[in-house]
Amino acid sequence: MLRLIARRASEVADADQAVVLLPVRRDGDVLTAEVAHRPDAEQVQGLCLPGRGSLAGLAARTGAPVVTANVHADPRAHTFRDAGDSAAAYGPAVAVPLPSSPASSPAVRAGP
Repeated sequence: MLRLIARRASEVADADQAVVLLPVRRDGDVLTAEVAHRPDAEQVQGLCLPGRGSLAGLAARTGAPVVTANVHADPRAHTFRDAGDSAAAYGPAVAVPLPSSPASSPAVRAGP
């Protein structure tokens, strides 16, 4: 199901990629890439992003979409450096929450 969500998010947003991030712990301080829809998806799956201070973390905590026009210039935007990502390669991005319960809300991040 999560793969379908990532693929459809990428299609709807006309994005180069979509990643479903899930909280590692209940406090949401760390998010892990559970599923990715991008050319190197297997390299991204399992990588972590901070839950605090990130676009995806903010979306998960507030239950509202978070948008940035420029990933390179937004300090809340985090890339998957371990998979070779560079913020300079990104443009706009959106993080959309996927509410599952009040205590733990995953997020989808889509962007170029």
